[in-house]
Formats: sequence, C-alpha cells, structure tokens
Amino acid sequence: MDNKKITIIKPKTKWFDLRLKEVYKYKDLVYLFTKRNFSILYKQTILGPLWLFLSPFITTVVFSLVFGGLAGLNGSGVPSMVFYMAGTIMWQLFSESVSKIGNTFNNNGHIFSKVYFPRLVIPIAQVFTEISQFLIKFVMFLGFYIFYVLTEGIAPSGYIFLVPVLILQMSILGAGLGLIQTSLTTKYKDLTVFMAFILQLWMYISPVAYAVSEFAGYNKFIQLVVNINPVTPIIEIFRYGFFGAGGVVNFLYWGISIALTLVVLLVGILLFNRTEKTFADTI
Repeated sequence: MDNKKITIIKPKTKWFDLRLKEVYKYKDLVYLFTKRNFSILYKQTILGPLWLFLSPFITTVVFSLVFGGLAGLNGSGVPSMVFYMAGTIMWQLFSESVSKIGNTFNNNGHIFSKVYFPRLVIPIAQVFTEISQFLIKFVMFLGFYIFYVLTEGIAPSGYIFLVPVLILQMSILGAGLGLIQTSLTTKYKDLTVFMAFILQLWMYISPVAYAVSEFAGYNKFIQLVVNINPVTPIIEIFRYGFFGAGGVVNFLYWGISIALTLVVLLVGILLFNRTEKTFADTI
C-alpha cells in the first residue's frame, strides 16, 4: 500500500484563515526567500552589503549637520552621532519594511500564478530580511555607542531591556502597513507613489531627527500629532534605553502605539488574505 502523504489544496473561505501550521511546514521556503532577498538587493552593485552601513551613516552625518548644527537640535545633550543614528536605524527598519512588503503582489505575481505555497511566506521572509539588515546596522550603532560610553560617559538605563520588544513592534507595524499597501495596490497602482510620499512626511512627524521634549513649547495640536504617532514611543524608548536621556518613556502613548500596531497587523492580514484569492485577475 502506498503511504505517501497527499496534500489537498483548498480555497480559503474565511478572511482570517492564516493556516499557520501550513506556513510552518514551508519554513525552508521562508529561508530561501530571505536568502533570495539579500542576493537580489546587492546584485550588480559596486559596494554590495557595505550600503547597509553607508545608508544610516550618511543620513546620520546629514542630520548632525542640518538639525544638530544649523537648527540647533542637540538631542538633549546626547552626542549627535549616536542620537541621530539611533533614530535613523529604527526608522529605516520601519520604512523599508513598509515599502518592501508593500510590493509583495506586484513583485511576485509571476511566482504566485505558477506554483502554490502559503502566500504569507513571502511577507514573513521579508520581515526576516529587514530584521537581519537592521541587526547589521545595529552592530555599527553599537560600535559608536561603546566609543561614546568610554569617552563621554553616557550610560544605558533599565529600559534597554525593552529594546528587543521595540524592534519586534517596529517590524510588526511596518509589516502590517506593508500588507495593507500590497493588498490595495493590486487594484490601485498609484497608491505605491502615494505611500512613498506619506512615508516621507511621516518621518518628519517622527522623532528621528529630534527629541519629543524639544516640542514642549509648541502648539498642543502639534504635540498631540507627534505623540500619538505609533512610531514616536518606539524610537523615544529605544533612545532612552541606551542613553538615559534624549527620549521619554510614556507608557500611555506606548500602549496606544501597541494597540495601533496590532490593529494595523490585523487589518493587513485580513486584506492580504482577501486579496490573494483574486489578485491574479487584477494585477
């Protein structure tokens, strides 16, 4: 008697049908797609993976000159190099997760239409890719951080133990928005351009190049917009964890941020599961 396992592929009938067991069975495929993402990213480039260091480094230098020098935003006494680098690497984790996952259907439609596998495999692989790239940038940040710990006397606070949670939350928030974007852009192509524009504006209402404390004397509405931004408490607590300054810990706004993150992820998964049934007809 033939004991071979038979896999039966059935259409999804529920909006929130994740089939996580099936996704787990394809964990090797997640690894292969993660590896593919790295190879595509640096294929036919001169500097290759060095761009992972150059991108946040150059951005940090520009922020130090423009915001720290010309605008006089000194980051509450924290050395400008590590202050701006902390905000930059966290922001890039978020924005790049949104933009890369936001093109899942457009970039992989040719694969989806030829072979079956759980479609969530590709966004999950992209999340691992972005976290891996972040960790490489994080090593560079730690190098500068240790230098200033030894020379400037800066010291971490107890909130540094929340850093893994903050990295995970930022990844989830970016993934959720990316899933929403890729689901909507299968039908409305111009939303890709619109989302890129929104991300540019979003960075300026996020404490990437400044500390929230520097808005203390501003209009109450501006303060509210900055504080309810779900990215704000993530970056602020991240900085406070490493520097004991340059950021604030407001558990109310962080709680709102976590709630918004979970809602965005839920909506993203619902739309993604709904769209994958018919995307081949619209893409």
